[in-house]
Parts: sequence; C-alpha cells; structure tokens
Amino acid sequence: LLVLLLLLLLLAEEYTMTVGSAAMAAAGVALGSASEVFSYNRTAWSMDISIKLAMHVQRQTLLLSQVGMFREDIRDLCGPAMMKQQNLMLVVTVILGVTVGCYTQGELPEAATDALPHQDLLYHISIGCSLVYLMLS
Repeated sequence: LLVLLLLLLLLAEEYTMTVGSAAMAAAGVALGSASEVFSYNRTAWSMDISIKLAMHVQRQTLLLSQVGMFREDIRDLCGPAMMKQQNLMLVVTVILGVTVGCYTQGELPEAATDALPHQDLLYHISIGCSLVYLMLS
C-alpha cells in the first residue's frame, strides 16, 4: 500500500509539472502572438493615420483650387462690366468738357441769332440736356 501511495504521489507530481510546463508554454505562445498582433495592429493604425492625413490634404488642396476657379470666374464676369464703366466714364468726361466749353466760350454769332430768334434758346436747351445726361449717367 505504501508503494502504491508513493507511486500515486510521484504521478501527481509529474502531472503537476506537465500541466505547469504546458501552462507556461501556452502563456509564452500567447504573449508572443499578442506582441505580433499588437505590432500588426500598430502598423495598420499608422498606415490608416497616414492615409487619412493624405486624404485631408488632398481635400484641402481641391477646395483651395476650387476657390481659385471661383475667383477667376468672378473676375471674368466683372471684367467686361468694369471695362464698360470705364468707357462710359471716358465718354461722359468728353461730353462734360464740351459742355463746359460751350457754356464758358461758346457764343453764337450775331448773324445766327438774328436769322432765328429762338436759336439761342434752343442752344441753351441743348446744353442743358447734355448736363442732365451727365447727371443721370
């Protein structure tokens, strides 16, 4: 009976050592695979961050180029209107110069006023209309 007890005790000790060794081996394998998974996950995370940053930069670049195109479109639309205004101002300046010259230096000859008595009135009405045109433009 004593031999049998010793044999059982020895087997139990060997079984505990085998289970402990297997548990340690499993822990080592789990730790190794966990570090590999973490390393893989970190690489994937780093790749995702760089791709997201590149997408963000691309989106910002696209928006900036779109704003530039909008500015060019507005410049193209406003350019002819500004040119028309400049041409109108040139014509108005010429008419203003002629009108001021007519008021200050433009006297009708005596022979012209004697032939048509109302010609002087028509002359001043014409100059007045040109001044009204200048004020309206």
